[in-house]
Amino acid sequence: MVSIISGLGIWVGPASTGATFDEPTYLVCGLKGWRERTHKPLMRLGTMPLPADMATVPLALVEWAGWKQWNLKEDFPVAIRIARTASLVFWCLLLVAVFGLCRKIAGETAAWITVLLVCVEPNLTGHAGLATTDVASTASILLAWWAFLSGVGHGIARRLILPGVAFGFALFTKASALAYVPLLLLSSDIVAWIKSGREWNGPSFGTWIRERGLWAGVGLATVFLLVGSDWGPEPTFVKWARGLPSGWFAETMIRVSENLQIFTNAGEGLAQQIKHNMRGHGAYLLGVEAHRAFIWYFPALLLIKLTSAAIVSLGLFLVLVSWKKDVRKSSPLLIAFLILLAFSLNCRVQIGIRLVFLLLVLSYAVCGLFLAWCWESDSKFLKSLVVLCLTGHAIESLCSFPNGLMFANIPAKTLAQPDWLMADSNFDWGQGLPHAKHEITNLQANLPVGLVYFGTDPVSQDGAWFRPEGPKGGGWDSPESVLKRYAGKTLLVGATVARGAPLGVEYANFRLAISQLPWKRVGCMHLIAFPDENSSSQGGLGRP
Repeated sequence: MVSIISGLGIWVGPASTGATFDEPTYLVCGLKGWRERTHKPLMRLGTMPLPADMATVPLALVEWAGWKQWNLKEDFPVAIRIARTASLVFWCLLLVAVFGLCRKIAGETAAWITVLLVCVEPNLTGHAGLATTDVASTASILLAWWAFLSGVGHGIARRLILPGVAFGFALFTKASALAYVPLLLLSSDIVAWIKSGREWNGPSFGTWIRERGLWAGVGLATVFLLVGSDWGPEPTFVKWARGLPSGWFAETMIRVSENLQIFTNAGEGLAQQIKHNMRGHGAYLLGVEAHRAFIWYFPALLLIKLTSAAIVSLGLFLVLVSWKKDVRKSSPLLIAFLILLAFSLNCRVQIGIRLVFLLLVLSYAVCGLFLAWCWESDSKFLKSLVVLCLTGHAIESLCSFPNGLMFANIPAKTLAQPDWLMADSNFDWGQGLPHAKHEITNLQANLPVGLVYFGTDPVSQDGAWFRPEGPKGGGWDSPESVLKRYAGKTLLVGATVARGAPLGVEYANFRLAISQLPWKRVGCMHLIAFPDENSSSQGGLGRP
């Protein structure tokens, strides 16, 4: 019932949310996969296919029934609405996994409180109504951990085979499960070691290695089976082999590459994602721009994105667990939270809280443990604290609806505006054009409006409303040339373009030029008025 009510609320929100950066690609690749029976486009991107397949299966069913042949250029508004609705199944799966896992570890009271925290959490609800991968991945990873914990002490089928299949299902959802699920299992092993008085009473190390190997093998076999194959050669492998110096090795490799017809398969998607994670991205947070990832990004972002009540609860629990022995029975979630928090220091793709949704959910699970302990105590004061925390969390979360993608907690917003605190999918993921069109209409701005935008929403190609602008046409060689090029005009600029990770010299000039110009916030975008050419030369340039 909680899943249904929460899902209905989420379903209403995205009607006013434009397409995010990834969604058009997922719809195109997912529908192509159903039509041609291939996952090759997604594997090339390093995107595991389950979320895209689930989002587009209703579209494919409509085509198979002969009712309609989708043209995503013309039918995108309807198609994205259907795809987002289909993706809500992962939101329901997340709530079920959270409840089951917390009940297994800490009891039913903690499970219900955690579900109540999660079901209105603004970052999660903001993403749950989108046809993307992040909520789906979090749900499947927690499901894999729940399956593992439920199998402890049982026979090999329930202890290893079923958890291995669940691990494969998590990999089928997103490649990040390759790192996260083993870390969660490690947290369970650490807790078992602590509870045994730091004297390991479980299987021998050799047995432990064999069992983990079987578990991992079942998981990998499952994901390769689910992804399937096109049963053809890999063109890049063939090209590499043919480029080798002539000799026996080159002849062998050519023969192997041309006859090894097992591609495209899950291994390609996993390898592409690993390479992507190793390369990393530029990053932006708290006014700091960096060409490469910086170590404190996710811990600091967590303090911005958690609700105020959650930060207070999490802090109190960390104090409580250090001296209250009867709370330590709930430590598997705490150990997992601390391990993932430490792991986040090494994460190189720093483009949003969505990439560590698992850490976010575990944060709320730890809060749920603390609030459950308070509720089960005999103190009326502690019971009142639970009610106060849940009420404060709900109010702060609901006040952000339907803009959960841009959520920042009250303490963070008292320090600075959210678009200065963060960028990328934390605030502007390319979703702001429908709201911008509404505001442009109210302001009676001259159409089409110049658009400097990093997203992929098809609305941006509507020439009646928007005129794409960028450095290709010249005039971005210096801040002065930017002011001259757009003198007397108004531009709609994405917040991530106006203030975000480094995008090159031309964009640095653009940012410097607009840094002292008047602007109006339009959702996650800036409407910037450029002075005419005579006044643009007056005054200095520079960041305020």
